[in-house]
Amino acid sequence: MSPKDPRLISVVSDLSDLTVITVEDFARLVGIGRSAAYEAARRGEFPVRRVGRRLFVPVPALKRWLGVDLDVAAPGGTEEATGT
Repeated sequence: MSPKDPRLISVVSDLSDLTVITVEDFARLVGIGRSAAYEAARRGEFPVRRVGRRLFVPVPALKRWLGVDLDVAAPGGTEEATGT
């Protein structure tokens, strides 16, 4: 995948509309190689789900793993995403 590929995920904010990402996308997001990402997934070092022979990273679990607060308001907003 080239750096200009629209599927390239480079920042956490790009994840807002996604449910899952690939292990390759995870590797680019955190700045590690593809092989290292698959090895870390095998060791259970970050959240993955297997579908057949493919591995996916659930975005909500990834955000929790990264320590990103899912209830923080969007930039410029004053309320939490939960509306409370």
